[in-house]
Amino acid sequence: MIVLIHTVGGPYGSTPLDSPKWIGYLILNTVPRYAVPVFLMISGILLIGKEYSAAKVWRNVKKSLILLVAWNLTYIFAQALLWGPSESILSHLLSLPVKRGPSRHLWNAYLLVRIYSFAPVVSLLYQALTNQLRVYFVLLTVIIPGILDLYIKIFEISAQSTLYAFQLYMTLTYIGIMFVGRLIYDNAEKIKHLGLLSLLAVVTGLGGMLAVTYCYATAHHAATDKFMAETQLLAVCYAGGMIGMVVKHRKALENMPERAR
Repeated sequence: MIVLIHTVGGPYGSTPLDSPKWIGYLILNTVPRYAVPVFLMISGILLIGKEYSAAKVWRNVKKSLILLVAWNLTYIFAQALLWGPSESILSHLLSLPVKRGPSRHLWNAYLLVRIYSFAPVVSLLYQALTNQLRVYFVLLTVIIPGILDLYIKIFEISAQSTLYAFQLYMTLTYIGIMFVGRLIYDNAEKIKHLGLLSLLAVVTGLGGMLAVTYCYATAHHAATDKFMAETQLLAVCYAGGMIGMVVKHRKALENMPERAR
């Protein structure tokens, strides 16, 4: 899904809006937008509730750091050889701890380092809270800021965004999205009509993103992805629905023949 987002981004932004192709690019750019919030939710499901030692945390952080540094170096030197550096190689190297290199999509690799680093803290926080307080935490970190951010963007109010996507640090919203995944996973048996609610969340999130993006883009005569970022409420709603549908049918999936699974 990430590959599809990056592949279609160019033609989505450059195709005239009055072209029928643009609608196709809009759909192709919106459908995979559950990818990053689902990645965060799955991280929450897999990492929250585990026991952590310093050695285990460092092992995970070290692996992700090696990947991050290796790929950043690859892009820095490839860019210098093929197109000439946008800034000196030394400047790129010195800025790596605090700034994305020449490949902008590597912000996700920074996020992976942060997730592993924060895993023991996030896990302890989740376990220390009651279920009601976990929901309250999600309300404060994901839902309320998401509603306010959507309001700011739709009405073009001159105010600072309440949600910070594509950051190199671990925001509370990212932790809140991890909580969402684990909450759905832990409470699957207690949530009545989980399958129906999950389908409704998918339709609301995906349909809402398509509708608001189309209306905004046609009104401003320019393509936009400002409603599609991984911390945006509609994208989180979409992703939560996807997680819910899988969790709802978890036993059926687990009981599939091994070869099919």
